[in-house]
Amino acid sequence: MSLSYLDFIYSKRSDLQKSFPEVTTGNYLRFVDWAISVCEGRIKDTENNNKLLSQFLLEFKDFQKTKRNLIGISKVTELNKEQELKLEKNLVWVFGSARSGTTWLGSQLLSYKTLKMFEPKIALIVGELQQWVTKNGKKFDRQSEQVDYIFSNHFKSTWMFYLRKLILNRMYSQFPTFSQKIVIKEPLGRGGSEIISKCLPSSKIVIIIRDGRDVIDSKIDAIRNENSWGVKIEGNKPLMPKQRLNFIKENSNQWVNLMDDLRNTYDSHSKNLRLLIRYEDLQGHTVEELEKIYEFLQIEIKKEELEKIVNKYSFENIPTKSKGKGKFTRFASPGMWKENFNEEEKKLMKSIMKKSLMQLDYEL
Repeated sequence: MSLSYLDFIYSKRSDLQKSFPEVTTGNYLRFVDWAISVCEGRIKDTENNNKLLSQFLLEFKDFQKTKRNLIGISKVTELNKEQELKLEKNLVWVFGSARSGTTWLGSQLLSYKTLKMFEPKIALIVGELQQWVTKNGKKFDRQSEQVDYIFSNHFKSTWMFYLRKLILNRMYSQFPTFSQKIVIKEPLGRGGSEIISKCLPSSKIVIIIRDGRDVIDSKIDAIRNENSWGVKIEGNKPLMPKQRLNFIKENSNQWVNLMDDLRNTYDSHSKNLRLLIRYEDLQGHTVEELEKIYEFLQIEIKKEELEKIVNKYSFENIPTKSKGKGKFTRFASPGMWKENFNEEEKKLMKSIMKKSLMQLDYEL
C-alpha cells in the first residue's frame, strides 16, 4: 500500500488515540517517526510502550514496504516546465496563524481524495527570517537589502526562479503524482506566504483567519502549566504569571503583523485561485463551508461523504482524554477569550488589535 504520512496515521487514528491518548493531532508525525525509530531499534522505550507499539505494528505485515512508500522517491529527479506547471496547479496552501484551525482544516477536513503535507516550514525559512519586530510592534525588513543575504532583493529574480523549482521538485519527490491535489498546511512564517504565492502563482491558497484574542487564549492554554501539551510535547517552558502581560503584548503584535501579511497574500493572488474563510464560520457551519472549499478545489464529493468526514473529525468524537484544557484540541466554542482574560488584558489586546479586528469584521 502506498500512503502519505498523514494517510497512514489517520487510517489508524482511533487505535492510536486509545493506546497513546497523550499524542495529539498536531504531533502524529512525531509519533510515526518515533514508532519507526523504535521498530528499527534506533531508540529504546519503556516495556509498556514497546508492547503497545508491537500490537500496533502487527497489523502491518508489510510495514517495511509501507515505510518505503511513505517517503516517496529517493532518487534525484528534475521536472520539466510542463510537469512543473501540472504539479503547481495541484498545490493547495493552507495559510493562517497558529491555533487558528489549520490542522483541523488542512490535515483532516480536506482529506478526501487529497495528499497532505504537514508544515514544510517554507514560509518560515523565506519569510520569518526577514521579518523583525521592534518593541512597539512594528515590523521591518532587516536583511533583504543586504547583498550577501541569500534572499537579498538585489538577486530576487534569481532566487525566486530557483525557489519555485526547489519547492516543486521537492514536492514531487514525496508525492510523485500529477493527478491529485496536495494540501499543504503551512501556518508558520510572517511574510513567507506572500513569497510562496508569488513563486507559485498557479497554485491555490486557502487562508483561514480566527479572532486574534481566541488565538492568544489558545496559545496561553498550551503553556499554562507543566501538564499542558505545549510544555509536555513541544518542550516549551510554562508561562509564569509575571510573564503573562508581556506574552499577550508580543503575541498581539505578531497576530496583527501576520494578518497584514495574509491580507497582502490574498490581495496579490489570482482571484480564482484564492479563498478566505473564517474559523468561526467553519466551526459553526462545517458542512456548508466545506462544500464551498471542495468546490473551490474542484474536487467532487457527495454530501453523505462530506458529512462522514465532518463527523469523523468533530470535536464531539475526539476521545475525552485528548481534548479540553491543556490539550492540543481544547474547545470548539469561539469567544472563550471573554471568560479567560481580565479587563486589563482585554484592554491591552484591544489597543493593539483594534484596527485589524475591525478590518476582519470582528466585534470589539
